[in-house]
Amino acid sequence: MYDAKVKEQTMVNGINVDEMVGTIEAVRQQPELAKLQFRATDEWIKGTHNRTTINEIYGAGEEQKRENSFVIDKDEPPFLMGKNIAANPVEYVLASLAGCLTTTLVLFAAAEGVKLDEVTSKFEGDASLLGFLGLDENTRM
Repeated sequence: MYDAKVKEQTMVNGINVDEMVGTIEAVRQQPELAKLQFRATDEWIKGTHNRTTINEIYGAGEEQKRENSFVIDKDEPPFLMGKNIAANPVEYVLASLAGCLTTTLVLFAAAEGVKLDEVTSKFEGDASLLGFLGLDENTRM
């Protein structure tokens, strides 16, 4: 039986627009809800291998604990003394930037009612071992 009191959710690009509008209004009414604190704990394993665990976050005005922790391994390719068992930290930074850009774009599109069929992006990060190894004072680390 259909309950007329139950409102259908407006979904755009997999985003619940009604919930998003509610969140925006809650933050407008209570600006302290805008404060976020992301946290990560890292542990060195061996060589260039280290592991980050992500679980706790401050958001919506209170401490939040995820049901499951996220575990991210990092390593280096062999030419940087690693075993190549995971992406390196710089690659994770690029992945994070790509994810942030994509998520923001999808949320803004959904807020405007714009249906997206596909979003792709490519990020590159230039680095030099001259700076990292301290071999050239004019090259940033």
